[in-house]
Amino acid sequence: MHTLEDDVGFLLYRTAQAMRARLMLSLTAEGITFEQYQVLVALSLGDNIPQNVLADRMRLEKSVLARVLRRLQNDGLFVRISAPHDLRVKRVLLTARGRTLQTRVLELREGHLQEVLACLGGEEVNELKRLLNRLFDHNLQALAEAKGRQRASVRCSQTHV
Repeated sequence: MHTLEDDVGFLLYRTAQAMRARLMLSLTAEGITFEQYQVLVALSLGDNIPQNVLADRMRLEKSVLARVLRRLQNDGLFVRISAPHDLRVKRVLLTARGRTLQTRVLELREGHLQEVLACLGGEEVNELKRLLNRLFDHNLQALAEAKGRQRASVRCSQTHV
């Protein structure tokens, strides 16, 4: 008999939800929104980057990111500057206030990860990361292939109408 505890998708979802709920408690206690958290973590890999690069890094639609960034810019966490070579390209640059908050967010993130992974040993954490990355890559490739087949099918059906 199949149960939810045997369903890998459910287990991954349930675990991610529990981890996010714990993170949200820490963020809320510090007055940090999840949107701020996501952007500041993504910018920890480097700021002063084009907005579209940040959207790709965060795996967000550009329009969704633009809406989030407007709110964060209004909070004084970063500025958007035009690229010298193309005024249409907006680069995201953290302000001093944004850097201060980013430092706090990264401290919270590190503490959170230590807490949620405390039940695993170092080798288990490495193995978990390896397996999750492998699952992600496999499913991302399968999704791209399925979308390609779907587009080809749509084109084919349109030519026969």
